[in-house]
Amino acid sequence: MQSDRFIIRKTRGVFDVLGDTFIYIRIYWKSLLKMTAFYVLGPLVAGSLLFAIGFGDIFSTGFASPEDIEQSFAFQSWSIVFGAFFFMILSYILLYGVVCQHLKFAGKGDVPLDISAFSSGMFSNLLMLIFLFALIFMGLIAFFTFIPAVLFSTLSLQTGVMTIFVAMLLLFAAIVFVTIRLMVFPVALFVKESAGFESLGISWRLTRGYFWQSFGVYILITIIFGILSQLISTPLLLINVILGEGVGDAGGAIMEFVRTAFTTVSFVFQVLFFGAQSIAIGLHYFNLEERKEAHTLGDQVDRLAHES
Repeated sequence: MQSDRFIIRKTRGVFDVLGDTFIYIRIYWKSLLKMTAFYVLGPLVAGSLLFAIGFGDIFSTGFASPEDIEQSFAFQSWSIVFGAFFFMILSYILLYGVVCQHLKFAGKGDVPLDISAFSSGMFSNLLMLIFLFALIFMGLIAFFTFIPAVLFSTLSLQTGVMTIFVAMLLLFAAIVFVTIRLMVFPVALFVKESAGFESLGISWRLTRGYFWQSFGVYILITIIFGILSQLISTPLLLINVILGEGVGDAGGAIMEFVRTAFTTVSFVFQVLFFGAQSIAIGLHYFNLEERKEAHTLGDQVDRLAHES
């Protein structure tokens, strides 16, 4: 068991969440690295390799004749790229589960280093999380499809376009609102070990009265970790594109290996920064929980004072 030297249950400001995220990683790096390597490294490397192979075919056939491209490139290369997307999405999902599971144990005081102990209940919660995300995504797609269709069918073209423009702005604001109110439900699902739909209610309750603080946390960590990710991955991808032109030459095998290495490193950093962003959201969950409990205790004290 990894001893808890990090106060996870406390109130935090917007910038405190960001700072404590790096402290959390520094303290728990050993268990985070072990579980991430065990669960995430395999699909991450597979996705990176498939991306390198798929885009290698794109670069190598980019200067070929149209007949060659039609025969060998059209189906094979894109099928490899789609397979790469599958493994990359799988690696993100597994990392999200590892982070939420880690936060659950950190909230209890100890994070186990044993893989079987750590993974207890993780996959059932992860499946429920995927199910809830799918429901939310399908609901948003249906909503965005239904509303414009109704407006177009009931209004004139000129009136409909203007109305749809305003409606889309309102819908975007509604989506942002719902996203912020539900931003901590994945953590609640793991930490509380509650039924799936109950975790949605927990997130909605915790963020009530703390919308703007939650919005600030979400925007801050998205910008910071997005910038850090791009600062590292963009130069690597640019080098990857340049190296791609060397595929098929005499030194093509070496160039392919180097390009695959750059692709893998780039994706590793993107996934790691996504993990750090997920930790920040988890710390905000505990921040909201502590604030709500403090308000509840304050209300109880006030009620007892009035009764006495």
